[in-house]
Amino acid sequence: MVCAYTRNVTEHEYVRYEVENDAAIITFDRPDTLNAFNTGLLRDLELGIERAENTDGVRAIVLRGADGVFSAGNDFSEAFDVESTAERLEAFTGDPHRRPGYVGHYGAIYQSPLPVIAAVEGYALAAACNVACLCDITIAAADAEFGFPDVRMGSLPGILIHPYVGVGIKHAKELLFSGEHISAAEAERIGLVNRTVPTEELWDRVMEQVDRIKLTPSTTVALSKYMLNDAMQQLGYRAPDGRLDRYLWGFSANTTVKAEFSRIKEEEGLEAAIEWMNAAEKS
Repeated sequence: MVCAYTRNVTEHEYVRYEVENDAAIITFDRPDTLNAFNTGLLRDLELGIERAENTDGVRAIVLRGADGVFSAGNDFSEAFDVESTAERLEAFTGDPHRRPGYVGHYGAIYQSPLPVIAAVEGYALAAACNVACLCDITIAAADAEFGFPDVRMGSLPGILIHPYVGVGIKHAKELLFSGEHISAAEAERIGLVNRTVPTEELWDRVMEQVDRIKLTPSTTVALSKYMLNDAMQQLGYRAPDGRLDRYLWGFSANTTVKAEFSRIKEEEGLEAAIEWMNAAEKS
């Protein structure tokens, strides 16, 4: 079935922004890299969310990837600006909402008054899995794969840890201890996503979800989101003044594993570094 909603499309450098069925659709648009996140894409994502919040009539935000892939995660060919543990901790001393680059997109999704829906096809790995988990509702195509392979190079999950705790401690530990990929069906079983649908039906089902949201007043939706997020914050999963989430990311910033990954990438190339990451045992 083809949706007949009117579209208003605007091009950004790394994402496509369009309005359909009273939803702002933000499409990660770097298909030659499997829509890998670079700082420009993350900044465009943050700006797109801010734009949606300031557009009359927009009731929801939908995140998706171009060419049937949500995103393979961070672009390893780009070195992020923040390097040292001290610098990473300092990056969290202010309000993470609306910060440019690597940090701000998490805060933008989490704090937006609009519900944010992830429409996931193909890979949603590492940083992209963080984003998919953090969205208020996650709908996955049957061909989707989720996982955190970057833990094998010493990374920890995103700034906000409550999406992982929400799947159950044992499931979260299994995902984050191993770095293995899981299928969409398994992601639904453990609660990482709301539901899995046939790949060819994904977009129609996402639009049906938007239609259901539109039956509830926007203020009620926004207050419900704030209330539920606040309840999680009271449990310590994300705090505004520097607690568990900041320390986790800060302490993982500089490790010997990351240093070795960087050395191999510099001397032998990215492919060799990724092969080492997935094969070598770590101390």
